Amino acid sequence: MKQSILIIEDCKMTNAMIRRVVEEMDVDILSAYNGEAGIAMAVSLLPDLILLDVQMPGIDGFEVCRRLKADPATAMIPVIYLTAETTLEEKIHGLNLGGSDYIAKPFDNAELQARVMVGLRTKYLLDVLSQKAMIDGVTALWNRTFLDQRVVKEQNAAQNESRALTCIMIDIDHFKQVNDRYGHAMGDHVLRTFGQLLADCCRGDDLVCRYGGEEFVALLPGISLDSAAQVAERIRRTAEQHEIDYCGHKVRITCSLGVSDLASSGPALVADADRAMYEAKQAGRNRVVLANGSPLPTIDPQAASAPAASESQAHGPAGDRRCSLAQNRS
Repeated sequence: MKQSILIIEDCKMTNAMIRRVVEEMDVDILSAYNGEAGIAMAVSLLPDLILLDVQMPGIDGFEVCRRLKADPATAMIPVIYLTAETTLEEKIHGLNLGGSDYIAKPFDNAELQARVMVGLRTKYLLDVLSQKAMIDGVTALWNRTFLDQRVVKEQNAAQNESRALTCIMIDIDHFKQVNDRYGHAMGDHVLRTFGQLLADCCRGDDLVCRYGGEEFVALLPGISLDSAAQVAERIRRTAEQHEIDYCGHKVRITCSLGVSDLASSGPALVADADRAMYEAKQAGRNRVVLANGSPLPTIDPQAASAPAASESQAHGPAGDRRCSLAQNRS
């Protein structure tokens, strides 16, 4: 995917000149002609770099930068100021507000391209670091931070598109006993192995995360509660039947699962799945419980044992259930 640049410059001639220079760099280019419009476009489109004129009618570039840096959604976007006349004090003020660089007008085309390239490279590295911060270090699945951000977007998308969204909360039963008996190295291996089994039981476009400790979450867009129960049962059976071997020690694990759906749980989707999972543990572990007292549907043994590919074919194209960095881990 191409990186994108937002030009916030009130002079249409200058805006067009900048566009002609940077479009040679194989990037997507957006334009706004005042501060308010620029902020709105930045928030909605999240460009990779902003070229921002300082002197503009209405709110000036410094105020635009201050607002962008105060918003978590746009705070990490590099801002390069464009200015014809700026004192040293104003430059320091602009940098203290969060700007990353200045380009003086009239600008040299080669210098503009070079500074834009530096800004885009900075954004790329920030994105890589941000992605790494959302990957669980043990399982290489997404972590809870990523889930907390993504679940709101998935809920909004499901409501806007009138489609189903379900959540499965999974807890490995008696996991502490594995650590106590075999040590934490074995415990980490169990977590990694279970995370892979869980991912393999889900479709490509499902979101699979390590929630914390021995708890995992699978977020399933476009899947009804009954179908999610089939997926949960497949996870349960796969875990129960799989023998984990590490350094000559062999263990078998079971898991308890809670399933909720957006239709009945709404914003409490994850919390309801969590409560259902605890009900499963209290009822004896190694079982699936549906949230809000919904009866567990009759489980089709063939469907519950079917590979994840059949689910993907039935419910949409496969995507990346983890992240590219996780897939390329050594």
